[in-house]
Amino acid sequence: MCDRACELMISCCSVVCKVCCRYMSAKVAFLIQFLVYGIFQGFNVATDAALFVELFKTQRRCSNMTSSPFHCTSFTPGNSSSTLKKLLEDHVDTLEVLEYSMMLVMGVGAAIYIVHMIILIPNLCKNFHDPDIALEVEGKVAPRYYQNITITHCMFMVLESIIHDIPASCLAMEISVHFWGKNDVNCWECSPITEPLPKEQSLSNTKLWLALMITGIGLLALYKGLMPLYFWVGNPFCWSCYFLRFFMVMPAGFIYALLILTPCMGVAALRVIPAVPSLKDEIGGTADTFWSIGLVFWVLIFICFITYFCCKRTIMDLCPCLAWCEEPKSRNKEEKKAGCICF
Repeated sequence: MCDRACELMISCCSVVCKVCCRYMSAKVAFLIQFLVYGIFQGFNVATDAALFVELFKTQRRCSNMTSSPFHCTSFTPGNSSSTLKKLLEDHVDTLEVLEYSMMLVMGVGAAIYIVHMIILIPNLCKNFHDPDIALEVEGKVAPRYYQNITITHCMFMVLESIIHDIPASCLAMEISVHFWGKNDVNCWECSPITEPLPKEQSLSNTKLWLALMITGIGLLALYKGLMPLYFWVGNPFCWSCYFLRFFMVMPAGFIYALLILTPCMGVAALRVIPAVPSLKDEIGGTADTFWSIGLVFWVLIFICFITYFCCKRTIMDLCPCLAWCEEPKSRNKEEKKAGCICF
């Protein structure tokens, strides 16, 4: 009985290895990386555009509403009509600032995304059609061409995280505060007196946009964190067990995602929850956890960064093993050896 069980386990493992550890050419690996990045980052840019359109339409409709009598879903009898009008005008001004901020972040993010794709697409075509590249990529050591394109890809992803992902997620959190308005007045739940009151939209809007923004940016940050290490895991043999390599570098992806989401979770803990206590049960615990742990990582990174650049010479003297990080300035570019990147 035990022998049969062992044979069954061995056969199952063999099947899994055949499926998961099958050889994959560098061409296919490069195409998969391109598709994953293109879909995730494109989804984030599209979400920015959709949220901007939502703000634009609401702000324009609300701005027109201030010139005529209006009523709101959550009306406080103690407030006079002039007070409510002043509150609504203030809300319109705030939405206008958020609208232009979102437009700026969306424009910068879209521009970087387009430039990134313009760089990747010709290289993808070259990867499939250039006969010289086709001969080189099958080797165990990646050619200089792949080392350069991978480094460029990683640099663009870090730039997108800093310039687009973090500001966009923080803006989404701030906008969610204004879905609820101030003193029972917000543009989503007010209408001219001649029209019926709109349905309650605060909770649905908050859940929709936060879910879209945080999920998209979180998944993309996970990919950005694990992708660079994934290329180097398995050296010098370049393991073909892709699932094993994937799970080995997964912690790096989670840490990177934690770092990227820390600022927006800080906004959620310090702005959204105090303004909307009813959301505490849904996002309060997650926001506090991400904010607390992520803040520790950011502080450690900042301390290490400052320490290294202030005490670089001392660190190099104490730990000569770090000398491999610095390339001799006298070496010409032609003499540089090809990098070892595993696809």
